Amino acid sequence: MPCGTPKCLVSACACGRPYVVLYRAGAGRGAPQRRFTIGAVGQITPEAARTRARTILGAVAHGKDPAAEKAGERAAATVSELADRFLAEHVEPKLKSKTAALYRDMLNRIGHAPKWPSFTAS
Repeated sequence: MPCGTPKCLVSACACGRPYVVLYRAGAGRGAPQRRFTIGAVGQITPEAARTRARTILGAVAHGKDPAAEKAGERAAATVSELADRFLAEHVEPKLKSKTAALYRDMLNRIGHAPKWPSFTAS
């Protein structure tokens, strides 16, 4: 079912297809076409998908690119990666060995390795 705009695809079948918003990131035909997935059928109602699609298209009308923002969030470094980078770039080369061991121990105690691999640092 279209949601009132030609750029929005809101599917009504129960076959597990997602609700998708199609838009152009920029002006004119030369702008790249983007696809933003709202959610799967059954997880979100069609009316909620239409409302979310209107919000996304409103952001596009103001010059934003929601799909690129979402991809940027996915590519952001995790806390664990930043802690490892901190140890490698700042602690190991700049501090004495006992101080570096203390920093490593503190990061291990607060659990950067096992508990935080999926948290993004944004």
